[in-house]
Amino acid sequence: MDLKQIQYFLSVAETLNFTEASERNSISQPALTKAILKLESELGGTLIFRDGKHTRLTELGRKLRNEFSVIKASEKKAREIAVAHVEGGNTTLNIGISSSLGPRPFADYLGKVSADEPALTLVLHQVAPDMTQEQVLAGTLDACFCTSPRKPNPKIKKTELFRERLMAAVAIDSELTNQESISLADIAKHQYLDRLSCEFRPGFIKMMVDRGLNIRSHIKSEREDWIQQLVAENHGITSLAEFSRVVSGIALRPISNVDSYRDVALISAFGTSGSSALACLENAAKIYKWPTSE
Repeated sequence: MDLKQIQYFLSVAETLNFTEASERNSISQPALTKAILKLESELGGTLIFRDGKHTRLTELGRKLRNEFSVIKASEKKAREIAVAHVEGGNTTLNIGISSSLGPRPFADYLGKVSADEPALTLVLHQVAPDMTQEQVLAGTLDACFCTSPRKPNPKIKKTELFRERLMAAVAIDSELTNQESISLADIAKHQYLDRLSCEFRPGFIKMMVDRGLNIRSHIKSEREDWIQQLVAENHGITSLAEFSRVVSGIALRPISNVDSYRDVALISAFGTSGSSALACLENAAKIYKWPTSE
């Protein structure tokens, strides 16, 4: 198994089209197919199911896709480190940001770090909430802004940043905006716009069920901006972390009798490469004035 085989597999996994994948990699389709078959033979299982014009990943292919993505990212990072070393003086940090976090609390902080460390380049990567620690430990990311791990991990170093509450998000011209707080019963009366990637989601749904309330949700998405835009245009209501608003036209109100919050942290692995640059990032995070709940 080599990196070329992994690259070819990931291209097919993304496009589900051998012709397009071969064009992306500037090789012939037979050569790409041969490389995939060789990879399958070395792994002892089929990765891609081909049924005429229809191409899809097998269960094994789906399981290995994330692992191969990590390998590819690690290879890219190694090249960046080598280039930076040859050029001299420049350092690049690959920083993950959990997709459930909004950018507002971090923008000024990152700007200050960039201004104070002109030789430092920060490459920001969106990361699924359940992959943050895994990618940091794999070395794909030097650090990650994410929900603070609840269980201590001796391999993970964390810098606590801020706490944010779960709030009800409604359009600014909604009748609910005039209320100081919004109850779960109020939410149940409206169309609920479901944010699938939110860490609060399982607990929120359980609260509704425990109180005998049904959620009416006909639109669900992992895209924060899409759900929030629908809320802003008064097509429904959602629950939203306090500092995660990314579109205008949304009002946030506390949810009555609900004390649900999450702690946000900057995590890294002990012994991470580029430690001096990472130390600058962490020290700046420790003294930065992060937002506090209203």
